[in-house]
Amino acid sequence: MIKAIIFDINGVLITSSTPSISEISAIRNDRLAFSKKLSDFKSGKITAKTFWDDFINGTRKKVRPLKDIMLLLEELKNNYRIFALSNSIRESTMEVLEEYGIRNYFDNVFTSFEIGYSKPDEEIFEYVLGQIRLKPEECLFIDDVKENTATARIMGFETLTISQPEKLRKAIISKGLLE
Repeated sequence: MIKAIIFDINGVLITSSTPSISEISAIRNDRLAFSKKLSDFKSGKITAKTFWDDFINGTRKKVRPLKDIMLLLEELKNNYRIFALSNSIRESTMEVLEEYGIRNYFDNVFTSFEIGYSKPDEEIFEYVLGQIRLKPEECLFIDDVKENTATARIMGFETLTISQPEKLRKAIISKGLLE
């Protein structure tokens, strides 16, 4: 019986995200300066705001939540614990969730940056399971990357690979979790 739904964010709940580190480096074409700034951020010498302002401003892609995502999350929240698991830096993820008013739908938000592993590594899923105190078979994991859902499925999770985010509701209904 499914007790929790774990969503990837980028490509599942929102249309796009901040560029990857390699994209930022290519855009800025200054890897040494970027590495220094990233090191300063990771060690707490500069704030997330300073980091993002310096390297993302002007390069951040337009991020927007998918149509009706708040309604979907609200419906699911009535019957399931809701979590997010993203290969990202926590501060930027939380900023996006707050900006679009969907942060409060999640019981917790997990990011690769804070955990030290990234999807599709089994360790990131094991960490999340330990934190939420559930078994894999009690969780539905939804992601847009097949390698990520494949690992979760091998571990015993119910999974959905969503390549067309606008079909998210229909896919969740097909699992019997919504009417």
